[in-house]
Amino acid sequence: MTPDQLITFAAVAEHLNISRAAVALHLSQPAVSGQLRQLQDEFGEPLYQRDGRGVRLTAAGEQLAQYAARLRDTWRQAHAYRDALRGLEQGTLRIGATTTPASYLLPYLLADFHRRYPEVALHTVDGNTTDIVGALGSVDIALIEGPVGTDLPPDTAVHTWHEDEIVAIMPRAHRLARGGDLEGSGGLRSLEGLEGSAGSAGSEGSEGSEGSEGSEGSEGSEGRKGGEAPKASGGLSGSEHRQNPQSRPGVASSRLDLAELGAEPLIVREAGSGVRQIVERAFARAGVPMRVALEIAGVEGVKEAVRAGMGIGFVSAMSMRHENGALRVFSLSPQPLTRRLSIVVPHASAPSRAVQQFLALCLADGG
Repeated sequence: MTPDQLITFAAVAEHLNISRAAVALHLSQPAVSGQLRQLQDEFGEPLYQRDGRGVRLTAAGEQLAQYAARLRDTWRQAHAYRDALRGLEQGTLRIGATTTPASYLLPYLLADFHRRYPEVALHTVDGNTTDIVGALGSVDIALIEGPVGTDLPPDTAVHTWHEDEIVAIMPRAHRLARGGDLEGSGGLRSLEGLEGSAGSAGSEGSEGSEGSEGSEGSEGSEGRKGGEAPKASGGLSGSEHRQNPQSRPGVASSRLDLAELGAEPLIVREAGSGVRQIVERAFARAGVPMRVALEIAGVEGVKEAVRAGMGIGFVSAMSMRHENGALRVFSLSPQPLTRRLSIVVPHASAPSRAVQQFLALCLADGG
């Protein structure tokens, strides 16, 4: 029995899936399976059983998983301590990110970090909110768009981060995009005429209003306990790619009442998506039925299905900033669907210097 076998078993026990454990460990699936066989031979009885696409631990496996998890955590703490002593001349940073930050925020952060610390190897893992929360045991830091929940590993810190808005998208030829049956009904409204009402829509939906800029800024500075990272020269920073939504092409310039969508075919993200969770809760609160025409994985999949005319989709406003104008974008009323992205740090009591510096870079860019 070797420490590597126990660390591998800890990953399998966490994911209950050999393929996902292999990805988290940066090993091949045969390598993981081989280590599991050797470990089972050592104990002389099964530690897990196949269960559909995943695995289920036996009673012996459940007990061993506790020892294996403690060994893995101790190894990580020793690894973090070593990195702290050696500084950032070399090392590895494993970053998990859900779809929206992985696609529209993380690339700029990685470029900035790599300019500062070129010898640190960067590894990224992406997925929906459920995937990344489930993978916290195998990453150093995670950028998450959906609710992180309360069932987090011990010693995990959560930092509030960017504000984002979920918007409705449809082809320009769609009747709602042209005004159609909504003309004169109040369903489709210009944002310019709603500035007063948007500011008073209620605390739950007013985070994205003009009046919230001060509080948003103070929230970012409050979280910068690790020290604010100086801005790197060369290239565009992430914040330069996040202008005022009203000034960006493709971002909402009109509002659409949620009630008007009850009779429309809708395109939603896969189960476990943070965007989908927010949209479903909004429809339920408003008492509006959802006619789901298509469930599809990924932001780009939603946009392509909308372009194909399959229905109205819901995406992060960040994902629309580089669009060519073929799609119309609407903020939803009576309350905009705003949310806060989060930065999650497992093993927060002993983070490596790479984690500390990347976290400081994120928080400095969080406004």
